[in-house]
Amino acid sequence: MKYPAVVENSDVTVRIEDGNWTIADQVTTDLRVKTPEQTPLSEHEPHATLQATEDGVTVTIDLDGPGLQQLSAAVQAAEEGEDADL
Repeated sequence: MKYPAVVENSDVTVRIEDGNWTIADQVTTDLRVKTPEQTPLSEHEPHATLQATEDGVTVTIDLDGPGLQQLSAAVQAAEEGEDADL
């Protein structure tokens, strides 16, 4: 992965539900955006990884080509004040 970009002091909420129980936590931590060192060979390979770590818990989201395009479009819509229908 290339050197990550960092979105500092991001509010991150994690919620896990499994049948009869639910665990949820909210923290403020850095959100790291990593990209592969080499260009992915197909759209199905990871094109970017979002990662937040706090108190021994790491949340990782790998985005393939279409997923990265959808996230990019949603961020652009949010910047323009439009409804980013995810």
